[in-house]
Amino acid sequence: MSKKMWVFAASAVLSLFIPEHVLAAEKISGPVKGVGALSVYAKPVDNEVPRSVDVGSVGFPLPVLAKKGDFLKVRLGQREVWLDANEVNLDQAVSFECHKSDVPPKPVGSTKGATGGCK
Repeated sequence: MSKKMWVFAASAVLSLFIPEHVLAAEKISGPVKGVGALSVYAKPVDNEVPRSVDVGSVGFPLPVLAKKGDFLKVRLGQREVWLDANEVNLDQAVSFECHKSDVPPKPVGSTKGATGGCK
């Protein structure tokens, strides 16, 4: 068996045992600056008063299990709970590419230098 086939077979077997959401999951890297306690909800868009958890007792990074609106589902201890996404920072992979063209870019947004094209 060639090396390429071996790598393909091994990754196929591993994908059977590791849930897809774990392989490509976003992670919460920590709280937003100034947040000392995270609001914890039993369900997203919950009208109940949230419980709070001190950020020092949470082991970051936390894999995000699901998203709904401004809420992120995570596992804290043995329970799956929802956190307010506005209180945490997400560690997301960023993918970009620079496309050079002879046509000048169209003006977009109001960010200084946004229409400058690729350097």
